[in-house]
Amino acid sequence: MAVLSRPQAGVFAVAALAIVALVGIVYFDLGPPLAFNDDYIYSWSARHLVTGQLYPRQTALALPQLVIGWLISGPFGQDQRALRVSLLLVIVPGAWAAYRLAQRLGAGPIWSVLSAVVLITSPIFFNLAVSFMSDVAYLSLLLLACNAGIAWIGENRNQASFGIWATLAMLERFVGVGLVVALTVALILRSRQPGRSFQRSDTVWLAVAALGSAIAAMVPIVLGVSGGLDVVDRLGHFQLGSFLTPLAHLPVVGGYLLLPLAAAIRVRWTWRLALVAVPGAALVILLLWMFTWPPGNIWTFVGPAPTLAGFKPPPVPLPVILAIIGLCPIVLWLLGPVSSVQWVATRSDPRFVFLLLTSGVQLLLLMSNTISFYDRYYLPVIAPLVPIICALAQVHGRPGAALLATVTSAALLGLAFVYEQDYQSWQKARDQAAQLAYRCAEPTRVNAGYEANAVYAEIPTYEATRTTLLPRPVGRDLTLFGPVRPDLWLTFAAPDDSRPGVGYRSSAPGKIVINGSICRAIPADASH
Repeated sequence: MAVLSRPQAGVFAVAALAIVALVGIVYFDLGPPLAFNDDYIYSWSARHLVTGQLYPRQTALALPQLVIGWLISGPFGQDQRALRVSLLLVIVPGAWAAYRLAQRLGAGPIWSVLSAVVLITSPIFFNLAVSFMSDVAYLSLLLLACNAGIAWIGENRNQASFGIWATLAMLERFVGVGLVVALTVALILRSRQPGRSFQRSDTVWLAVAALGSAIAAMVPIVLGVSGGLDVVDRLGHFQLGSFLTPLAHLPVVGGYLLLPLAAAIRVRWTWRLALVAVPGAALVILLLWMFTWPPGNIWTFVGPAPTLAGFKPPPVPLPVILAIIGLCPIVLWLLGPVSSVQWVATRSDPRFVFLLLTSGVQLLLLMSNTISFYDRYYLPVIAPLVPIICALAQVHGRPGAALLATVTSAALLGLAFVYEQDYQSWQKARDQAAQLAYRCAEPTRVNAGYEANAVYAEIPTYEATRTTLLPRPVGRDLTLFGPVRPDLWLTFAAPDDSRPGVGYRSSAPGKIVINGSICRAIPADASH
């Protein structure tokens, strides 16, 4: 066999890392057949899709993924694991779209593959990929639409593909509405270039894409389901103080998603760059002082929503997490100003404008969400920027930047494995402990934590009465917090805790214990 050159070896190494990430997703997909995160909502809708019913608490229409899930999982008896695996049908094309985006923008083989690897090895993405949540499906459809849009702008092709992907993105989440707007602006800018007039066919295809998105926007109204952010609800409870919360978390979460690209672009300090970076760093410090901890499943160690009380040690040593949190805003504010210098040089390129506008619209619509924020909401904001930075790195990258990006992505993938193994371990133990508790009391009288309350109390209640446990936006959320005075409740505890419960093994082992008036059905030591 011929000896591989260094660039070829680099491409193979990065591609192998992508394969390891996808294999890891499949491995964890086939874990316990339990609901993870919020995906019990989408799982119920997939199972009842043919009856035309969607769960009323659903916050995204998610129709493309529901159709895929229904088709794939049907032969497997609607198994939760089959629903999770079905998302690979959009995750893999989405990763390919990230690769093609960077390639179309001028990135070489290594940086093009890294454009996909940076996304799929992120612990935030990985955790969501091991669920039936709508986030990664929307992200993939967004990237596919962006790829078609870049081909339209640069090569005058894939107009029909853009219309299809943009419509599907809208059917998955309402925030996809920004794609047509961003592309329209980019095409207008392109028309100002010599020999690149705004053609009649461009107008026709834009009208088709806009019509498809408009029809997709009407589907939630017809089905009586929220279209994504549920903007009306958000603006109806608008809180000015919460309006800046996404900006407060963006330096940390955005920097975390871009961490492998920290050395992707050379920093050449100028007074103009300092005028941007220094106030930016001061703003980060101020915002972190006001909003002390970033939100989400990776940062809180136990899941993206309130689950159980009690002490749950982090699966990764706390100093490591604190070091990463300290690095994240630095990475964002280094990449942002430095990349902006290069973007100014390419401001005449409407392809960059299209991706930047797409990212900006995602952030703008996120800011209207004044109720809750999680790290996963920032994925569509950052994803369109990754191919841009990878393309710029091809010309402006530091020596060894690609190697550093590969090593950092591998380290983050290792973190994702640790997090997911810990998450599934205690989720399985919590489910077993909940089953023990339900032998003594009705599920509506037990606080077994978020997913268990949802599956064993909220879903049966809805199927029997067609009403959810909480009429939004007022009242106590029984699914999240359980009954006000439960007979039994589950908490995290140390592995050697003497109370009845079920232990679990991970890098941070522990036990899910049962509190309250324990009946005879539960043995004194239920660990086994």
